[in-house]
Amino acid sequence: MTNGSFATLFVSIAATQGDTVGSPTVEELGEADLGAQELLEWNATQQVSDSMENCMATATTTDEFDTCIYEDARDALEGSLGSGSVDNATLFDYIESSAQDNIAAAVESCVAGLGTTATEADLDACITSTGRTRLAISLGVSEDELQDWEVYEYLDTGASGYVSDAVVNCVVAASSDADRETCVTSTARTQLAAVLAVDETSLTDTDVREYLEAGVELLVMETVSACMSAVNTSESTELQAAARSQCRNSTACNRVAANLGLLQAQVSATECEKYLSAADERMVWSRMRSCIASVDNEAGTLSESEEREQRGLCKTNTARANLELMLGGDSVTSEELQGYIEASAQQGMARAMNACMQAISTSGTEAEQAANRSVCRSSVAKDTAAESYGALTADVSDWELVEILDRSSAYAFKQAGPACMAVASTDADREACQEVARTEAATTLGEASLDDFDFEAIQQESGLSYTLDVAKACIEANNMSECDLVGAFGDGAALVVTSTVVLRQQLSYRSADQLLKENLLACLNSLDDDGGTRSASDVEECAKAKASTTYTALDKDERKALKTRAMQRKLGYERMAACMSVDGANVSSCQAETKTYQQSVTAGTVSDEDVEDTLLLYRTELYNLVWDPTLTACNVSNKTSYDGCMETAANKSELSGGANISQKMEIGLNALRKAADKWCSCNDLDGEATECEALAKEAYVSLSGDEEDWEDAGYKDFASGLADAYCQGDLTQIVRTGVIEHVTEFAVSCAELDPRQLIAAIETAILDIDRHFTVEFPRSTAEQEQDDQTACSIVAHVEIGNTPFTMDTAVTLVSQISVSAQLLGRRSFISGLVYAAENTLECASTGCNSSSSTDHETLIAVSVFVILFLTAVLCCGGMGLSNFWMWLWRKYKTRNQKELDTSELQDLVTEKQAAQDCSQMPALEMVGQGGGCVVQMGQTESEDWKFAQVFDSGLQTLSPEEKAAMGMA
Repeated sequence: MTNGSFATLFVSIAATQGDTVGSPTVEELGEADLGAQELLEWNATQQVSDSMENCMATATTTDEFDTCIYEDARDALEGSLGSGSVDNATLFDYIESSAQDNIAAAVESCVAGLGTTATEADLDACITSTGRTRLAISLGVSEDELQDWEVYEYLDTGASGYVSDAVVNCVVAASSDADRETCVTSTARTQLAAVLAVDETSLTDTDVREYLEAGVELLVMETVSACMSAVNTSESTELQAAARSQCRNSTACNRVAANLGLLQAQVSATECEKYLSAADERMVWSRMRSCIASVDNEAGTLSESEEREQRGLCKTNTARANLELMLGGDSVTSEELQGYIEASAQQGMARAMNACMQAISTSGTEAEQAANRSVCRSSVAKDTAAESYGALTADVSDWELVEILDRSSAYAFKQAGPACMAVASTDADREACQEVARTEAATTLGEASLDDFDFEAIQQESGLSYTLDVAKACIEANNMSECDLVGAFGDGAALVVTSTVVLRQQLSYRSADQLLKENLLACLNSLDDDGGTRSASDVEECAKAKASTTYTALDKDERKALKTRAMQRKLGYERMAACMSVDGANVSSCQAETKTYQQSVTAGTVSDEDVEDTLLLYRTELYNLVWDPTLTACNVSNKTSYDGCMETAANKSELSGGANISQKMEIGLNALRKAADKWCSCNDLDGEATECEALAKEAYVSLSGDEEDWEDAGYKDFASGLADAYCQGDLTQIVRTGVIEHVTEFAVSCAELDPRQLIAAIETAILDIDRHFTVEFPRSTAEQEQDDQTACSIVAHVEIGNTPFTMDTAVTLVSQISVSAQLLGRRSFISGLVYAAENTLECASTGCNSSSSTDHETLIAVSVFVILFLTAVLCCGGMGLSNFWMWLWRKYKTRNQKELDTSELQDLVTEKQAAQDCSQMPALEMVGQGGGCVVQMGQTESEDWKFAQVFDSGLQTLSPEEKAAMGMA
């Protein structure tokens, strides 16, 4: 605290507001004990500050600096607190606090002394010279030991406290809502400009709001800590519990209201819970920082193993004790503590990176600035990560650092986005919030800017993370039914989002997913009950058990296993992406690292195929970012934006073992999965069947799913089956169908081409690779001609049959065919872009059972066939079997001769040299193969192909005499 006891201020608030509805009362605030505790702590901070200033005035060596810290400052602190000896962690906590206040005070004083003629250079000197000197004195170090970015980091933290003090002082004198509004706008802006040494006009409303929000967190942290420390432990257990509850649920909430320029009644319980949670995380970060500082100050006297142990104790002892104090004395488990460590690490990284980037001089060359940014995201970031986790810098791997930076960039986004949205008054203002948050996310990553794709990835993660934050607050406040999850996602993503009940349901489920991901990380990086490293099985069970009440409020328990697997996969592909971003990485080594990492959070065995599934789903999510209509940066209607996003997605896909030729299949798989997800959410709300189907179709088409395929190719039925599986929590499977999906795309509509010729040309080109391939075109020529899409796509399904090629080789070969088309009425030709991949689906654990009419007909046909077959065998033995095949042949031949008369079949049948044994089957296409007979219909319907395969199997059992009797000699 910088301006004395907040207790005095709040007494003044109560007195000036009188009987105003919602005004805090002295009884509610518990001012007697709390005020005394706050005054005690403030005075102790001042005593430490004064002793350091007096001692450092004559100190010139490291030993003398240490004397100032460990003797003078410690004596002053112990004398002020009157509680006996204090440990190093507590000592450095007060030193850190005074340093933050002192640099802010020094800069403010310096700026005030400059007057109105100050230049930008003068203002900068108030930070880099005056502020730096005061900070060094407060920390007990030489100025040379301070890095430039550390000066800005301490100033940034001190500034939020000063803004908080200024607003509270202003609120004391305020008598109306308008006056209080002035406190959080004009007064806060003036104070912030003075402490940051900038002109007021350079500060945006968002800047002011962010520092105000940070000040609220700091104030709540200090208030709750002091309030909990002031609880009289000689009272009964019941009274102590009631007092601690009041600290969080009443006292802290009143402080939130005053710091935001509001009355108590104007702050909801949910809003208060959100700030309490942020304050808890702030406490962990603050105590970890000061404790690590105390260890670092003695690093020269410690071995590496001793330093590692001492840093670890900062987490398990110091951070835990202070967190338990904030939570009212409740015992905190290892995984609960780690959850706070993970969250606070993002806070610390965002602050450090912001300070580091701010310290880079813009007067340098672009190359110099780029080099400095590289230092920020490497050495500075790694030191910060180690400090946050209580580890040694050497223990933080390069890919772990990338993951921490990525998560921290989403944290920075969710700080800037909601702050900006809170002060935006027009749609244009709200749209501009995206760029504000984009800049802060880029800063946290140590980058000058972000492309549209990377921006959307962070934006989505921020939106989901903020939605979970708000959901947790709603659950704590027993207000989940009224919780605005859609609004929370919009604020967290800096988007204006139209609310629907289905979208709210989806966000509730996705918040549950986010919770499980956080749980997995917390459990993985924490110790088990015996203080040892957790097994993979223990990690998974721990994640499922942690925060179970919160999960149940967001999703159904029966889906937890399915959702846990999804988050295990997500952690796996995040590790793959991080690994591949490190210099010198290659796909095979990173796949091995991904497998190891995914296995560390998975109870069952993670196979190579599991890793393939993980990376496949990662690639589908890449394309989801491009096509998701909720996110707007990758605008599919803007060619420049779309092309740039697709290029980035394709590059990232390739780094995960994917190939550009697989794009169409992966985009389609994503569309299918997201359609099923929306269908499930609608079903869970007991929506009308037609409405749910329409929503699923809309999702499918918006994500570049082919509208024609929804019905004609049975994807509606696949999506319906997958939706049922999702809703039931079924452990779905990734199914590779053995059929190649081959797409030739032309950058004009089919109306400008001759689809009939294209289909023939594509079929010929594929069969020229290997005559054993089977090629089907799911759309007829007429359907292709009526396609009104801007791009003409000719889809073929290729079965490789009995060939010497592996599936991967076959995919590569068919993707390399070259097809050109002549534009109708012109002499010019256009080349097609070819995509090919093994068709892959996500299906229920029981298999991909589509309920399309085609499969129903096939099932009926096969069932009849089996019944007749068994009847023939049971009734008449071998002779009956021969007669059965003769009857089947005649019926089949007659049926297909009739179909041969249709123009459609004539178009599709390709005349070939018939094999010897098949010369009497004109309705079928025959290919000789090793003396046998492969039977294939000259049509595209799947049931004909399946029926023909069954028929052919039986045909091979006939003797020459039986074949002759059937006219097949």
